Amino acid sequence: MPDPTAADRPAPAAPPAPAAPHPPAPGRGGARGPVSSAAARLGGFVALPLLTAVAPLLVLPAITAAFGQGAWVSVAVAQSLGAAAAVVVELGWGLTGTQRAARQGPEARRRLLALVTVTKLVAAVPTLAVVALAVALLVPRHPVEALLIAAGGALSSLNATWLFIGTGRPSLVLAVEAGPRIAAMVVAALAVSLGGSLWWFVAACLLPSVVCPVVGLAVVGVQPEHAAGLTPRRVLGALAGQRHALTGRALSAAYIALPVVLVGAVAGTSVTAVFAAAERLQRMLLSGLQAVPNALQGWVGAPVGVEHRLDRARVAIVVNGLVGAAAGVVLTVAGPWLSAVVFSGVATLGHREAAISATLVVVVSLSRAVGGIALVVVGEVRGLARSALVGALVGVPLILLLGHQGGVVGALAGEVVAEAAVLVVQLRSLGRAVAERRGRSAARALGAGRAGGDGQGTATGTGLRVLQWRVHDPGYPRNVRVREHLEARGHRVDLHERARGPRRHLVDLRALVVRSRAADVVLVSEMSLDFVAAAWVVARVRRLPLVVDVFIGKHETLVGDQGFRAPWSPRALLWALVDRVAVRAADVALVDTRVRAEHLGRRHPRATVLSLPVGAPTWARERPLRADPRLRLLFYGSFLPLHGVPTIVRGFAATRRSDVALTVVGSADRAGGEADAAALAAELGVGDRVAFLPATSPERLGELIGEHDVVLGLFGDSEKAGSVIANKVWQGLAAGRVVLTRESAALDELRDLVGGQLVTVPAADPEALARVVEGLAERRPGAVGGARARLDAYVRAEFGGLDDALAAAVTAAVGRRRGARR
Repeated sequence: MPDPTAADRPAPAAPPAPAAPHPPAPGRGGARGPVSSAAARLGGFVALPLLTAVAPLLVLPAITAAFGQGAWVSVAVAQSLGAAAAVVVELGWGLTGTQRAARQGPEARRRLLALVTVTKLVAAVPTLAVVALAVALLVPRHPVEALLIAAGGALSSLNATWLFIGTGRPSLVLAVEAGPRIAAMVVAALAVSLGGSLWWFVAACLLPSVVCPVVGLAVVGVQPEHAAGLTPRRVLGALAGQRHALTGRALSAAYIALPVVLVGAVAGTSVTAVFAAAERLQRMLLSGLQAVPNALQGWVGAPVGVEHRLDRARVAIVVNGLVGAAAGVVLTVAGPWLSAVVFSGVATLGHREAAISATLVVVVSLSRAVGGIALVVVGEVRGLARSALVGALVGVPLILLLGHQGGVVGALAGEVVAEAAVLVVQLRSLGRAVAERRGRSAARALGAGRAGGDGQGTATGTGLRVLQWRVHDPGYPRNVRVREHLEARGHRVDLHERARGPRRHLVDLRALVVRSRAADVVLVSEMSLDFVAAAWVVARVRRLPLVVDVFIGKHETLVGDQGFRAPWSPRALLWALVDRVAVRAADVALVDTRVRAEHLGRRHPRATVLSLPVGAPTWARERPLRADPRLRLLFYGSFLPLHGVPTIVRGFAATRRSDVALTVVGSADRAGGEADAAALAAELGVGDRVAFLPATSPERLGELIGEHDVVLGLFGDSEKAGSVIANKVWQGLAAGRVVLTRESAALDELRDLVGGQLVTVPAADPEALARVVEGLAERRPGAVGGARARLDAYVRAEFGGLDDALAAAVTAAVGRRRGARR
């Protein structure tokens, strides 16, 4: 009898574009209501495979009792070859056609059945020739009977069962396909038991495979006109369209349907007999379990929307796994007894063989749902072909090797390993396909958002979902600016603030893993470069673009600027590695000036480095100057070497004018920094003219800028100080104040926008600072208007590069998924 589960795990062809859903035929379900109708349909799908599974129990004991072990091995090898041929002849239509038929109308189904039947007949001709040669080489006893049994198995794929399953008609499966086959097996069992020859079983295998497809065509209503358009070119085109499915089918046959043949080639008759018995019990049980995917195929394939079908496919995977596990327990317990009964004592399994067979049943049940349902939904044909290739490459040598060395147990273990490898590849292909769909949706959303922009940073459309991870301070101007731009462009930003406490790193990493599931892009915040490696791993696993803000480098800040470690110390070298990895790992690396972007671009030519200006927040607005006879200087920030507070105090003390006042608003970034600055001012005799204030709110800081004439920037002499534009520089310029800071090539991008409002001096040069301050006190600059608008326009234009970079990163991520799938 042909193995009804020979096509358990095929590689289907790519599903066509979904057709409009067709309403159920009038009267389907009768007056029982939708719930009772669905229950009846599910009952039919459960009953049919169970009946098919029970049918061999009627004839196999008669064959083994009447003809012995030798005849059983010949029959088993013939069935194995027939099942392998059926896998090839079926061409993958049983999967793609099922879900396709669920969405089609009656006429479209008739044309589809005509096309499928013709292509299968074309595939059957060379396949049967190969089967005949294999039988001649492998079956020494009853060769003619074996050839016809194998032919019946090969032709069993011509049926219309897949269409009846897709349209939810289990009664037609029983009437047209399963019923006649079961009846034929019953007749053959009775005849053999009464002393008939093996030809009764041959007829039971062959005649239904010839008659049932003809009856199926008639029941569906296929007429000659439905095949009128099937020219040789179109048939060949359909076969070409099934090439991936055919490749996968042919490969899968090697480890699904041919293990009995493989074991027979390397082991004796007794081993082959027991292994074939285990195979037969597995397939009978899997035949019964076929009820579950059969019942779910039409339900999964019915919705027009792919996402809806994919949600249903996930349910199908869980259901198949649970049912398979329950069936595996039954096989483990009852397998030895059942084999003794079915095979009349000529091939009996032990509990160990039964347990291994049960493991295979569980794995195959999952594979049926993942490969036969979920991957069909997402059109992942190549992934299925790859899984079949892996199964063949793993299964064939393992079954041969372990079957030769370990007998039945070894051969069964080889099957399990092959099926497990297939399932792993299918799961990976499904993950890639789902991620690619999400990436394409994200790219479309990004394009819609950009197309819908009004030129001022607003957008229509849903945009991307951006995980802004491990933000140290949500109010820090840098991450606020990036976040506001993304949200203004229609993207949704999921902000994760850096955790606190002894388990903070674990909390941060858990948030990265969990929250990245709903993200399209992972964005590592500006003070978290030492966590970029972890973000890179998660982003690659999720197949998401990784954006890293390298605004504050570890080595350039802690070593080059602050001198916390010697340049060649282990810690310094580690920080240098962190900075390097942050740029190399990022799909897009963000910095704050063009000079820094060009520098990193030269050091990392393969990296995409984007300059995003810091800009000024809304609280740094233009305010009129208040009348005051003094020139009021304002410094705010930390006491780190980058800012050069000692240079400021020394320069202020070197001025010869008494009408200059200095206000220092410090922070607690460096212990003792304010005390050191105050002691230096007192030592230089200007302690009474310098006002030291604690750190304050942004709003109060905006007011302080309005109360002063000049904002002081950076004066340190480190490499970093010469390549950045500090927050206070942007804020002072936007507020209409003169900004005095050290010379820097980074400032070149602002000079044309602010003109004489920006005044520079050499780095770490108190005397030069004093001369410039005296000059400013002499001419008393007033408030400057219009700079805010020009700076904002510049920042918006520069941030436009982020939109392009995100679009490119998302597109590249999709391309990587597609390339990985190939």
